[in-house]
Amino acid sequence: MPKQCTRTSNELLPVLEDGLQSHGYSLGQTMVAPHGRVRLAEDIARTMHARLVIVLLGERPGADGKSSKSLSGYLIYRLEDEQTQKLAAEFSSIAGIEFENTVVPNIYYGGIPPMEAGSLLAERAMQILDNKAAGNRLNAILGSRMGLSDIIRDSKVEPQKTASTIRVHDFLGQKSISEADVMVLIHWGVKEILLSQRTIISPLAGDLLKQEGIKLRYNDNLAK
Repeated sequence: MPKQCTRTSNELLPVLEDGLQSHGYSLGQTMVAPHGRVRLAEDIARTMHARLVIVLLGERPGADGKSSKSLSGYLIYRLEDEQTQKLAAEFSSIAGIEFENTVVPNIYYGGIPPMEAGSLLAERAMQILDNKAAGNRLNAILGSRMGLSDIIRDSKVEPQKTASTIRVHDFLGQKSISEADVMVLIHWGVKEILLSQRTIISPLAGDLLKQEGIKLRYNDNLAK
């Protein structure tokens, strides 16, 4: 791992660990696995009977060179009981599914700062453990709690655009935007969102925003 990634992880880990421990979660031993990959987390979870394994992985160099300086945090959730496995299998259409995962990318000084990333990973970990779900299934659960019912999500009927339709939604206090969030915006008829430049937009959420023509306005543009 490059020196900058090592520095990033050293600043991130105390925030992540303190965040989880302060909410009563027990942690296992931090491990270093040279040349490790995300799938290693599954073997660790099985061996240690861990509910969740968090992997900090240095990204491969990309087109702009910044990726070689960044980390991604992968949260690998072990489906711990038959009912949870059944729900995951029904959602994913994958029989015998054992794990679900969530990723927080772009962790470095030019993206998500290490200490902020530690807080975000702790928040995501608690959401996963509390809801017994990760990835798209977790997004669907959180989206439903925002008011997106199964009926709305499955309906092919276009929402009515009325004078009371919400035009702008404020995401300034939210650290990430998922596809579930965007589905709610689409149903509400939102045409513009306010957000921080540090807000993480999932790839699918970004595609949906472009497809629906929803404008992004960043907080540092508000004074202009």
